Amino acid sequence: MRFGRTIFTGVLFIFLMGVDASADDRQLCLEDTLRGDLDPVYAACSKLLAAKDVKPDQAAKYHWRRAEILYRQDRFKETLEAIDASLKLDPTFPPALMRRAVVLAQLLRRDDSYFAARKLYAVAPEWSKSLTVLANLSAYHITFGQREKIHARAVELDPKDYDARKSFGLFLYRRGKIKQAEAQWQIILDADREAVNAQYSFFHKGEDGFELYGSTLGLRGTIYGDNRQNAKALVDFDRLIKLYPDKARGYYLRARQYLRMNELQLAAADIAKSLELLPGYIRALEERVLLNLKQKNYQQVVTDADIVLAGEARKRAWIGRYRGVALRGLGRANDAFESFLTSAKLDPEVANALMARMITQGYYSDTAKHSVKDHTFLNGLMACSIDPKC
Repeated sequence: MRFGRTIFTGVLFIFLMGVDASADDRQLCLEDTLRGDLDPVYAACSKLLAAKDVKPDQAAKYHWRRAEILYRQDRFKETLEAIDASLKLDPTFPPALMRRAVVLAQLLRRDDSYFAARKLYAVAPEWSKSLTVLANLSAYHITFGQREKIHARAVELDPKDYDARKSFGLFLYRRGKIKQAEAQWQIILDADREAVNAQYSFFHKGEDGFELYGSTLGLRGTIYGDNRQNAKALVDFDRLIKLYPDKARGYYLRARQYLRMNELQLAAADIAKSLELLPGYIRALEERVLLNLKQKNYQQVVTDADIVLAGEARKRAWIGRYRGVALRGLGRANDAFESFLTSAKLDPEVANALMARMITQGYYSDTAKHSVKDHTFLNGLMACSIDPKC
């Protein structure tokens, strides 16, 4: 459960000043897997920090654990503040250095994240996670070959570091080494599920209730789907739902696969189940946008797309494009243009250049309502589709 940014979190420190922390507080703060209700864990760490007898090295760990909770809530700037407090007390604490590097990457501070990863590696060169972080955050600084060697070294150092192995598999897949990637994930899926999930995960945030084992299974199924291995994808998603029948993400993933296969009724059933388990689930709403677009239920497309685009975490350019198509289908050509334009500005990449081309081919009628600057922007996108260096 995500705790709100309320007076509770603001005054807890003041309220607890001078209190005595218990062994239970220490266990909860430092050993919880951070996959359930995070309020008690955050409160325990805060109580420990406010205790009269807290030592600097202990306080560094408590600050780090509060940062881990904030990270799992996508509160990256606050995470960085907590990490900096930890490192001020212990500048060489590897878990805090690792989280700092990852959060800087989340904030798109690529150079800072790379140098933070280098510092982590200098402090803990034999820690498998140091190597995995360095490999993941050095895409703009070293070659693919060098990164692959670093990933391989990480799993060599600790063959049971399933975080590192999952990350290595994803790297191999992105390099086109699909068989090698599958081999890495199969090692995880052949391992004892409880042992995999009992391992504290630095990279997997327990997204949508999945543990590391389920996350790996979902990832492999998604990769199969991306490569049109439909039967294999469905086997993995069916197994995922069997293992986690009360988690919305499994149904969302299978619905997305059914949509790829144009099995619209099956997709609709899984989307409905996903939203029943987790009302307002943005990922399921995204797939319902596409489902209704295929079924020409244009008003529902617009309704769901507005919800998706209002969220901070997942503003997706292609949702805006689908919204524009639906508005066009409703005869609202000018609104369609605005939706396409907003979409393009969210993600002005080659794919959106194709969207811009759609606009110039008749997806608007009243050009007087739109500025020359807007049209210049869209024409520039079309040019980029021809010359990526533009």
